[in-house]
Amino acid sequence: MTLLIHLSQVCDDVVERLKDWSEDLNVGEGDIYYGDQERIPRSPTLCVEPGEKKPELYGAGRMTEMIITVYVLVYHSEIKNTEENRRNADKLAEAIADRLNAIPTLDGGAIHCWVSNISSGYATKQNSTMRASRITFDVQTQERLPNNP
Repeated sequence: MTLLIHLSQVCDDVVERLKDWSEDLNVGEGDIYYGDQERIPRSPTLCVEPGEKKPELYGAGRMTEMIITVYVLVYHSEIKNTEENRRNADKLAEAIADRLNAIPTLDGGAIHCWVSNISSGYATKQNSTMRASRITFDVQTQERLPNNP
């Protein structure tokens, strides 16, 4: 497999993996989105939000090494108490992180990839507060820049 070099490629890859895992994660496949959403139709909902692509020139031949960062946003709000919603959001985020860490090279699409952070908190959507977790997923890859003619 060719190394992934675009932020959108990594996001698409993560969205497809989440959809493949949706049944095991107890998330509807239709509740997984590319990009954050203003309206959260059901709980739980997962959104893969592009972060940043940070290349650094590291050698001869115009080779760059880069870290591509994407975020998986986990929204959870059911008709339960807030303690249970918080726990469910955190457990789902941890399950997703475990799955992402189990594919250390995105099946050959990266040099390395790892979950570097899980933030637990809340978000306001549609004038209501939802429990949320944000997973930071970093992907190390490289690209050769074109040479001048």
